Amino acid sequence: MCVAGTSDYKFTLAHRIKIVEEYHEYTPPVRVRGAVELLMSHVPREHLEGLRKVVLTNSARLLQSNKGKYDFYGKRQRLGELRGFYTGGYIYLVTDRILDCYHELSLMVPIVRTLVMAEILYHELGHHINRRDQPGYRENREEAADEWRDELLFAFFEKRYWYLVRVLRVYKKLLHPLFVRLFRRSPGGPTEADTV
Repeated sequence: MCVAGTSDYKFTLAHRIKIVEEYHEYTPPVRVRGAVELLMSHVPREHLEGLRKVVLTNSARLLQSNKGKYDFYGKRQRLGELRGFYTGGYIYLVTDRILDCYHELSLMVPIVRTLVMAEILYHELGHHINRRDQPGYRENREEAADEWRDELLFAFFEKRYWYLVRVLRVYKKLLHPLFVRLFRRSPGGPTEADTV
């Protein structure tokens, strides 16, 4: 079975959300689809109502298909300049922008690759949950999305890596800033503001 205009798709086993890969002359250096499928399979069903698709794409594909700039919470940006965005039931993950922030060698470690993808995926899913469950409950939507990201990430770790939960608490407080400094390619790389 094939969806028009896409190269490939698959349903997550638990929730039947399509995960689509739409790249233009790009192949991710590591397998990100598996990480996204794993992360999605640990999201409670009620948070996924109304979510239609997760699209794994690259900046060239978005810049090719969307020439203009769009308003994201007061900032005009091209879609290909973002690491991810949510719009109308679709989550787009710009994999080249996400992965370029980290050393390729560190991405070979499955738990690191999963954490890297979780940061953006769960943030964008936070926008979906916020808009669906509590529209306008917060002026600062980015803060709300970050809170959902943290909650979903902790729940994921609690289920998948239950033995690391205590380590995760220490990670969140002390090691996350160190992790970002060690594995990001450049200090001037994308910041959380790039994730809309």
